Amino acid sequence: MPIISVVMPVYNAESFLEEAINSILRQTFYDFEFIIINDGSTDKTEEIILSYKDSRILYQKNEKNSGIVYTLNKGFSIASGMYIARMDADDIAHNDRFEKQVSYLESHPEVAVCGTDVSFIGGFQGNARLPTGSDWIKANMFFSCAVAHPTVLIRRKVLLDNDFLYDSHFEKVEDYDLWCRIAEKYEINNCPEPLLDYRIHEKQITQNYDFENEKRMYQLKKRELLHLGFVYNDNEFNAYLKCCTNFPTLTLADINHLEVFFRKAYDANEKVQYYNSQCFYKIIQDCLWRCINQENLTVEEAKSIMKNSFFIGKKERILRWMKEQVKKLVGR
Repeated sequence: MPIISVVMPVYNAESFLEEAINSILRQTFYDFEFIIINDGSTDKTEEIILSYKDSRILYQKNEKNSGIVYTLNKGFSIASGMYIARMDADDIAHNDRFEKQVSYLESHPEVAVCGTDVSFIGGFQGNARLPTGSDWIKANMFFSCAVAHPTVLIRRKVLLDNDFLYDSHFEKVEDYDLWCRIAEKYEINNCPEPLLDYRIHEKQITQNYDFENEKRMYQLKKRELLHLGFVYNDNEFNAYLKCCTNFPTLTLADINHLEVFFRKAYDANEKVQYYNSQCFYKIIQDCLWRCINQENLTVEEAKSIMKNSFFIGKKERILRWMKEQVKKLVGR
């Protein structure tokens, strides 16, 4: 039995596929099986995969294009390793990715999922630093996915013991849904260094945010709020949902609804302790600061929010004001 089962779904990925495959085969940790599933590609994907003769590659082919959720679950059902690693066909894993993630999970048996930071390549350059510490990650998931899907290494036993699979009802946010369910019972953490190059390009499914995505996010957020068990109205929830979907411009009315919603959520969490109290308070506070810093708000509106917010006290207002003054001086 291999230590790792790498699961990589592929659909019309000829442009970047060789780079992705090579990055896995060059890993310094070599005890793995590499499950590559062709999801009905019509380009040269199959030709590229079959050109490799490495015995660790297990090639599978769907009879038709069946989608990411079906294909991932198929890969998980085939996997036989102690850990399951995710990989996407347009990304590049750093050579020491598996070595470092296996070492981390072996020394942290309480952690079920280990992700990493990512470096962006393609249309955007830079690094994405993700939250670390299971309490912080869980609290951050109140707003958004705090784990980079193609970086994860998962304990397969956790999936088997709980019948955890990707849910087709949440396609396009299937990873976010899975991490939320796992985080109910287990710890999730991120290694604080980029171990994968994440490619930004026009074909990415995650860039095509549409009504279906919004509907799935709506359903996911409704479910997750059940953990706190408080009552909220549509205006409050819709303002919260905006913060969970790329943070569009919020009106003063939206922010006022948010303040009420957040206070209810915070008070409810103080009773049930689903999220770490300190972490939950801080991520709410950070969200409100982003609201205040929007360009569409007047100075008076921003002052009004700060003055009346439960989450932004006098001390925070003074410290933030001092930081802004320092920035202005440095910028001269």
